[in-house]
Amino acid sequence: AARNIRWPCMDPNSRSLGQRMLRQIVFYLSVGRNAIVVFIASIIAFSLHGEDQPFSLT
Repeated sequence: AARNIRWPCMDPNSRSLGQRMLRQIVFYLSVGRNAIVVFIASIIAFSLHGEDQPFSLT
């Protein structure tokens, strides 16, 4: 079956040190970028939120 095929690109031991470091750097940059986007969106949402209630439950 296809799940028993050993793909060389999926084996973490086949990667060089430079490739592993680059993957970690790209991962942390991606996570950091997402965190910055969420933080900026929260600041914008907080600043646009008025003092009145957006909806009321009756």
